[in-house]
Amino acid sequence: MTRKTRNILFFILLILFLLAAPSTLLYSWGYRFDFSPPGGGIKITQTGGFYFKVWPKSAQVVIDGKPSKRTDFFFGAAYLDNILPKKYEVEIQKEGYHSWKKTLEVKEAQVTDAKNIVLLPQTPKFAALSQNVEEFFVSPDQKKMILMETEGRSFSLKLLELQGNVKSQLAKESELRDTSLAEFVDSFFEVEKKELAEAIAKEPEEERPEGELSPDKKKLAYLANSEVWVLFLKEEPGQPSKRAGERLLVGRFSEKINQVFWLTSHYLVLTTGDKIRIAEIDDRDRVNIIDFAEFKSPEIFLNQSDKKLYILSEGSLSASEKLLP
Repeated sequence: MTRKTRNILFFILLILFLLAAPSTLLYSWGYRFDFSPPGGGIKITQTGGFYFKVWPKSAQVVIDGKPSKRTDFFFGAAYLDNILPKKYEVEIQKEGYHSWKKTLEVKEAQVTDAKNIVLLPQTPKFAALSQNVEEFFVSPDQKKMILMETEGRSFSLKLLELQGNVKSQLAKESELRDTSLAEFVDSFFEVEKKELAEAIAKEPEEERPEGELSPDKKKLAYLANSEVWVLFLKEEPGQPSKRAGERLLVGRFSEKINQVFWLTSHYLVLTTGDKIRIAEIDDRDRVNIIDFAEFKSPEIFLNQSDKKLYILSEGSLSASEKLLP
């Protein structure tokens, strides 16, 4: 090979390197060609990403109708990178569960996340715990219930240990004598109520309206006519961010709302008529609300200890399967 040929090859390779190097660097920095930007034409833009964390694990992430990653087995998380900045139709699917759907926007050099997604079973399982139940009273530690069971024209009080579903006799109506039902329950749970009052007394006093306090104590759910609202007591810096004092309308219903509880610090359980509904509080695009189950005039209690939903309907007390890890 002559010296002239070697020089020509050198300069060709140098030119190819100078052309390829910027493209390689831009690619490594997350830049891509966008062939359909809002203004038309072709544009070089920096990509963003999606991050999802879902219960249950191993859920399918679908972007604009196309299956993408599955959330991992260990943490239930999925990270999608090199996403062009625009709005996407996102759906999280798992067989046997209600899907989570939302339109989310990816912005340049930013990650759009949804870290608190809970998928609920389409056909939840319920186990019957007791019959002929007129009323129930939950212990402050949420580990026991006193059941008022009818027996002909009278009633008896029974203690139900929620862990193991063990039921034992407490007293018959005739044994209460001059003691009212409320006095008996208060006396039975006196020690636990005292411990709970002492724990509350140690917390800093804060003025807040009446409502249901979230497990993380940063939000308050309350009812206003046929509406469910959430008041943010403290700033929420995550996505979507909320200011302290901001209020969020979760939903407006045609039927009266009877009860509302927190499933997690990001999901609510409520009853309207004969329906039990579960709603998220992520108001980006729309609030996902599902019809979870239907019972005749249900009275519900959500146990944060065992993550089960207890339902009293037509004298039958039932418990759902475990809804959370």
